[in-house]
This record gives sequence, C-alpha cells and structure tokens, in this order.
Amino acid sequence: MSNYLTTQILSIKMMSRNLTKGGENMNLKKFRMSNNLTQKGLAEKLKVERTTVTMWENGYSMPNIQTLKKIAEILGCSVDDLIKEN
Repeated sequence: MSNYLTTQILSIKMMSRNLTKGGENMNLKKFRMSNNLTQKGLAEKLKVERTTVTMWENGYSMPNIQTLKKIAEILGCSVDDLIKEN
C-alpha cells in the first residue's frame, strides 16, 4: 500500500475516532509521559513546535505517517501502539 493511501486511511480512522472519543488523539501522551518526555522535549526531537505536539495530543490534528514512524522510534513503540484503541 502506498504511503499516501495509508495516510488517507489513517486520517479517516483518526477523524472518526476523535468524534467518538471527545477529541483524544492516539496514545501519544501516554507513551510520551512513560518516556519522561515533555511536549517540548518530543517537539525538539521531531523538529516541530511544541504546540504541534499539543494539537496531536488533543486531537486537533495528526502527524503524517513518516512523523508517526519517527514518534514510534523515539518512544520505543510501534505505530500500531500509538493509534490502537485502549
């Protein structure tokens, strides 16, 4: 499957999940905190603004598939771990 198609499918899944979960996005905060990283610390590692991480965690936007892979690598988990429902 192409990265574009994967990203589109992931976007649709995340948008529908956000509607049902009150805006919570992924398991990013859980994994970030278990790695003793602040939003600023994760943002610096990803070379994005801290507010970007905040928006991901609150469900206002989501990272693209390449960034999800980087996040998973930094946090020592899989992309599936980040996006699967609890």
